[in-house]
Amino acid sequence: YLDRHRQLEKWFGNYHYLPLVTRDEDRPKLYVQDVIAGDLLRERFDVSLDPGSTDIYMCGNPLMIGLPEWGEDGGAKFPETTGACQQLMEQGFVIDRRGRPGNVHYEEYW
Repeated sequence: YLDRHRQLEKWFGNYHYLPLVTRDEDRPKLYVQDVIAGDLLRERFDVSLDPGSTDIYMCGNPLMIGLPEWGEDGGAKFPETTGACQQLMEQGFVIDRRGRPGNVHYEEYW
């Protein structure tokens, strides 16, 4: 779907698509956690992750996404390995879940 994403980028100035490949020997590995922690989005697209104006959509390995378990008090307990959700919550983002809309949306690929 790369061509479709590139067309959407042409049509909408605030739409950015960054495919991250981790299992292709011909391309360097790049993890979403590295993108969130680094400055790649600013370098590549001249944008920053801003919880007040950014929605994030992720699909992939559940360890990469790193969904927390939610306690009865609403607190998040994250997996041992730091995933993207934990990094984003630390930056002020809210994970979208039933009854509590947020700006981080996800689909676990497997």
